[in-house]
Amino acid sequence: MGATLTSLITDIKDAADMTNSEFVTDAGITRWINLELSELHDMIVNTQEDYYTSRWSFSSTSTSNEILLPVDFYKMIKLFDVSNGGRVAVPRFMVGDLETDPDYASTSTNPSYRIVGQRVFINPASAYDFEMWYIPQFKKLVNLTDEISLAIPEGWEDFVIAGVAARCLAKEESDPSFFLSRKNAVAARIATMLTLRDAGPTCMVDVYRRDI
Repeated sequence: MGATLTSLITDIKDAADMTNSEFVTDAGITRWINLELSELHDMIVNTQEDYYTSRWSFSSTSTSNEILLPVDFYKMIKLFDVSNGGRVAVPRFMVGDLETDPDYASTSTNPSYRIVGQRVFINPASAYDFEMWYIPQFKKLVNLTDEISLAIPEGWEDFVIAGVAARCLAKEESDPSFFLSRKNAVAARIATMLTLRDAGPTCMVDVYRRDI
């Protein structure tokens, strides 16, 4: 079982020596916890995207080539055309292409895409089936029983505890340097371990192959 919002609040108050203090409210601590979790999420996915990967299947048609992204979409990893049963990587088209192709009209039989805002645009507008690999947003802690949704090893929550404890001390105009130093030390440890998560060999991929 992972750390819950309740356990995080308790650990933070204990660390900051504010267990019986009303100077910082639980609501304020919760807001800071989610800010620190968001920072931890970004640090993890920018170093090792395979910690959080979701897959989403969708289709386009000749009249519907602007599709809403999943509500938890954060960053895309790869888009595949799976119309013929295999997986073929789909390239991204450039905005400059629209100067000569304003209606997304194309004689090409191979699709391309572009993400704009909360939608993915498919060119040409035609019937395709896709599978998108993407990184989801981190899930905020709201209820006291909510657990950290990030798939982190035990101990990495110290990043959040130290970060919020520093914010608590700063608010009461005390010296937060100990906890800022602790947070930086945990961040360095996490960064090192992230790069070592998969020590398996890598291979080159032919991104132009269409006969998979």
